[in-house]
Amino acid sequence: MSFPYNARSKVHEYGGGSFLVSEAGLFFVNAEDQDIYHLSGLSGTSVPDRITTEPCLRFADGVHDPVRNRLIMVAERHPLPGQSGNVENQLVSVSLSDASLGHVSTLCSGSDFYAAPRLNPEGTHLAWLEWSLPYMPWETSELWVCKLNDTGVPVNGSRIAGGGGFMAGEPQWKGNGTLWFISDESGWASLNKWNGTDIVTLPLDSHEFGQPMWGLGGRTYCADAQHRVTAIAQHKGQMRMVHHDGKSWTEKPTPARHVDSLICAQENALGIAATDYSPPAILNLTTAKSLSDSDIQIGRDEISVAQPVEFRTTGGSTSFALYYPPCNSAYTGPDDESPPMIVSAHGGPTGMADRGLKLKIQYWTSRGFAWLDVDYRGSTGYGRAYRKALDGNWGITDVEDVAAGARHMAESGLADPDRLLISGSSAGGYTVLQALCHTDIFAAGASYYGIGDLAKLLAHTHKFESGYLHTLLGLTADDTDTRLHERSPLFQAANIKSPVIFFQGSDDAVVPPDQSRDMAASLRSRGTPVSYIEFKGEGHGFRNSNTIVTALESEYAFYAGILGLQPKQELPSITIDNF
Repeated sequence: MSFPYNARSKVHEYGGGSFLVSEAGLFFVNAEDQDIYHLSGLSGTSVPDRITTEPCLRFADGVHDPVRNRLIMVAERHPLPGQSGNVENQLVSVSLSDASLGHVSTLCSGSDFYAAPRLNPEGTHLAWLEWSLPYMPWETSELWVCKLNDTGVPVNGSRIAGGGGFMAGEPQWKGNGTLWFISDESGWASLNKWNGTDIVTLPLDSHEFGQPMWGLGGRTYCADAQHRVTAIAQHKGQMRMVHHDGKSWTEKPTPARHVDSLICAQENALGIAATDYSPPAILNLTTAKSLSDSDIQIGRDEISVAQPVEFRTTGGSTSFALYYPPCNSAYTGPDDESPPMIVSAHGGPTGMADRGLKLKIQYWTSRGFAWLDVDYRGSTGYGRAYRKALDGNWGITDVEDVAAGARHMAESGLADPDRLLISGSSAGGYTVLQALCHTDIFAAGASYYGIGDLAKLLAHTHKFESGYLHTLLGLTADDTDTRLHERSPLFQAANIKSPVIFFQGSDDAVVPPDQSRDMAASLRSRGTPVSYIEFKGEGHGFRNSNTIVTALESEYAFYAGILGLQPKQELPSITIDNF
């Protein structure tokens, strides 16, 4: 039978935490209507029951409360189409009782955002995260714990960690009454445990635990009642699996380079993981055995493996990147010729370069391109000071670092200085456009749903990121208009001389289409070579496989035309205006 459901939440627009599993079965948020459904059995004839019918609400990141026969969920209330009003975020109770099935009542409200409601095993206390604008959760967020009264309502709340410029994240209860969580008060996001009175930190020098909470429901560590922990951490941008036996940390070898949704079962750690030679799949990190099949068959000698790179950038600082050399056993370039190189600017900008096998990168390296994934200052995985180095400097520091990385690789003979390209999406697309405005080292650029007009973005962006620009750009009441204008590529477009190709989704709610449309029109009117491709029905981050293939091949066709390459494969015919 067909299963016309898709577990996907739209809370914060980025979603996450779209399902939970308990003894009562599987509960999930359906993408189409954002309501909660329940599947009690997993037979081929099972049909989920609809729990809620709430056209104004989106749900995510919940926990089952068997004592009170309910779910505790993050909820986001939106005005109905055609109505005005603000988006409101709450923690809510969703009844599972027959007499009141799907009834929603508010448990916590007042802060701008909530995440990670977690019940202790006895069902007597509730922990959660909250934060308010203008902050993002990795900048300032708070961990709260409340006792639940006889009716299940939180009372006598206490802030356990976070706030005042520090973050808290990933709360987890264990059976002995210990609450585990991540906090960056030390300057590095570290694991901590709270016994109801005291907090004990388990520091590991120069290691970063957790991930920026772009999506809800993330899990990067497992703790047990004996205070043993298995966790994923970053050290100089490289992923490590580490274990704490209650006394000290040790590293556990694993082929994984990136892990999502870590869980532990008996003596094994499992997660959705990518290795140097395999794309994301369910992997036993302890035994390195894959638990899910992949139809991707690529020999190891055909795969370009990331090489960590450190390089000097402005102000005497050090920045980081992953370098992928060209790799194709069927072809070897001239010995005296360095390859063209694509410099990649990751999104966020609070994020990090992709780790593990990415077929998009292999597409380029198998065709003779080198690829440089830059973790510019502002990236996660290198401590709070490195991340905060971008505060007030977005559009400047990131540009300096992608340019410094490109020059470093060219000076090392690993990239052709005359065939340096730059590509990025979302915030990375903004870095692409800023780099083309303020440097002259890139022969061409590709902007995927990138930002051109910061004032327009600030006026129309969704609630979750509505305060983000204040930190990134250092906005104050006195200079907001001036700084937004100075940092917007649209108003510096006259400086762009290199050709640019734009890719955009027509339904993008995070970076609306007029951002790319206006940039392309501005360059076109100035005689700069430009190509613009918009995909109907796509949002922020392309999902349709045909879209992804078309965009990738069109980007290749664009570079081939600009650089005068002769690709072996047939590529889409694209229009490059002014070329």
